[in-house]
Amino acid sequence: MVTAGVQDNRKDHAEVIIEMALRKLSRVKALNGEADFPMHIRMGVHSGPVVAGIIGSHRFLYDV
Repeated sequence: MVTAGVQDNRKDHAEVIIEMALRKLSRVKALNGEADFPMHIRMGVHSGPVVAGIIGSHRFLYDV
């Protein structure tokens, strides 16, 4: 999971996330050209308000 513009408000948060996703997809395609077993990835993008915090009582996890 990746976020942009959460800690430091930035007007281009959607653009930088899409750019990251496209770069990641390009890298996976390049690796698939070299690998015997191709990888498949799925990415989704959500834009809007978020809530983040620590969850759990025995094993603490941070979630957005």
